[in-house]
This record gives sequence, structure tokens and C-alpha cells, in this order.
Amino acid sequence: MRYMSLAAIAILSAVFTGCAEDQQVEAVPPAGPEARSTEIRSLDSISAVDEEFSQSPALEPEPEPELSPTRVPVVEAPEPVPTQRTYIIQQGDTFFGIARRLYNNPARAKEIQALNPSVDPRKLRIGQEIIIPVD
Repeated sequence: MRYMSLAAIAILSAVFTGCAEDQQVEAVPPAGPEARSTEIRSLDSISAVDEEFSQSPALEPEPEPELSPTRVPVVEAPEPVPTQRTYIIQQGDTFFGIARRLYNNPARAKEIQALNPSVDPRKLRIGQEIIIPVD
């Protein structure tokens, strides 16, 4: 014998339990994996549940909370700090000497040279303008 569907079992059960021929029945699938039997309810009882549900008051959505405006202070951006400035070459100046005199660090002569790639450090002229880093 092959396995029977739930609908076939519901119909056979209704026939054997003596349901009236004019009454309609509907098989209700089991509620959950552990339920194995099929409950049979008449369509009249299902219609009554539908009517009861349709007459229940409709659920209203919860009101959204009111948002009050908050003042946000306006912060002005700080002025940008310059990373370089200009320097006018004087008699006897070299990148090494400028770095030693202004920064007390002769190694910063490489930074001065990097900021002025078009200037030949061996041919500095009095009054020439160069760029130097700012501390």
C-alpha cells in the first residue's frame, strides 16, 4: 500500500466518523513538526473565525516621536598653517648656512633644496627669492 496524502486521510476520516454528506470539510495541516494528526474543521467554523477577525479593531501604527530641532554650533575652520615661506638670499648665503642659522640644524639644507628644485645651490644670487620650510 502506498502512502496517502493528508487530504485523502482527512476525507477518509470524515467518512468513517459520520460527517453529513452536505457538510463541507477541510483538512488543516499539522501545526509544527511534532504534530502528526490532521485536525478536521468544518468550513462554517472557519467562516466564523474570519468574521470575528474582520470585526476586530484595526491596529493603528504607533505615532512617531516628535523631533525637536537642536542648534548645532558653527565652528569656523582654522586658517591653514603655512608649510613654507619665502626667503631673500643675502651675500654669503648657502642652503647649508641658511639651515644652520634659521633652524639650528644644517641637515635641513636638503629640505630647502627639495623645495627649490630649479635653483642651483652653487649659483645663489643676492636678492634671489627661495622657498624655505616653516617650523
